[in-house]
This record gives sequence, structure tokens and C-alpha cells, in this order.
Amino acid sequence: MAYPSAPSQNQDYNPPSYEEAQRNVFDAPPSYDSLYGQLREVDSPKGLAVFLRNACNAISNTLAAAIALAILNILPIAMIVIGSLNLDDCPDKEILPKWLLISGIFYLIRSGINFLYRLQKAEQQKPLCIRCIESLIEVFLFVWFILGCIWAISAYSTDNLQCDRVVVLFSFIYVVCSLALLALSCFLFCCCCCCICFKPKQEPNFSAA
Repeated sequence: MAYPSAPSQNQDYNPPSYEEAQRNVFDAPPSYDSLYGQLREVDSPKGLAVFLRNACNAISNTLAAAIALAILNILPIAMIVIGSLNLDDCPDKEILPKWLLISGIFYLIRSGINFLYRLQKAEQQKPLCIRCIESLIEVFLFVWFILGCIWAISAYSTDNLQCDRVVVLFSFIYVVCSLALLALSCFLFCCCCCCICFKPKQEPNFSAA
């Protein structure tokens, strides 16, 4: 009786190159089952943070995410338009339309850099200078947003302010919605951390099969 022969260990095997592996990763978005399976294996808040970072990186590197972000650029464009058209219409709060204008410009620059590199399907890592520029933009936008919160809220709460009403309302609504989304994200993350911390540990099964 002939038995099937085991595969030869001398058989040549050529693993995919790094570039091919990277291309395969970013060509298709991660499936729901794969992300859900990774989420079920999370057993600590640190693991949850790592999972969220990896999931965001994987999803954001797809072409669909790039198109969605391009559509969301309507908001920075609106900031540029409203800010530039009302630069001279806020004598009591001259910085507010300038804040909108500068914020919109830097948001578009950041989105443009990300969009161009996502179109290349991440076959090559961003150069160090580009990553440094992105980091500087992120830091600037964070500080600029904090200052904008102060200016927008103070302008909205000031009576008889000589400033275009559209500028004040748009700035205030943008700030409030951004802070609300940030607070909601922090709340959901804390809830997930609590669920993970109180999740019963799965004991290994040593029983014989």
C-alpha cells in the first residue's frame, strides 16, 4: 500500500518581498471578522490602545478612507471662505476670522499630504522630512485649536460684539462640536477599558482531548 509522500524539505520557497507584503496589506481593507477577532483578544487598556491605533492605521490607508477624508475637506474649505470674506468685519475680534482662515489652510495641507501618500498605496514609507512636517502641523493645529476655543467662546458670550454673526456662530458651533466629539471619544474609550478590566479571564483548558 502506497502512502502519500511528505513534501520535500528541499523544495524552494520564495517568501514575498517586503514591498509585496506591504502592497498586499494596503490593497484591501481589513475584514470585519479579522478586526473583531483581534478585538476579542484584547485583555488590557494598553492592548485596546494598540488595537485602536493599528485599526485606524489599517483603515485610513485604504483608498475609500482617502476619498471620505477628501469629502470631509468641505469643512476646511468653508473655514477658509468664511474667514477670508470677513477679515475686515470683526473690529472687536479681529483674530477670529484669521483663526478660521489659518485653520482651514493647515487642515487642507495636512489632508493633501495624507491623500497623496494614500494614493500610492503606502508602497513607500513617507520620508523623514514629510513626517517631521506632519508632526509640526499636528502640534500647531492642536495649540491653534485651544486658542480658537478661547476666542470663539469669549466672542459668543460677549454682548454687542462688533463682529460678523456668521463668523461668531460658525466658530462657536465648530468648537463645541469638536469638543463634544472629543469628550464622547474619551468616554467610549473609558467604557471599553472598564469592560476589559472587568472581563472574566479565560482559564486555559488542560483537559485531554
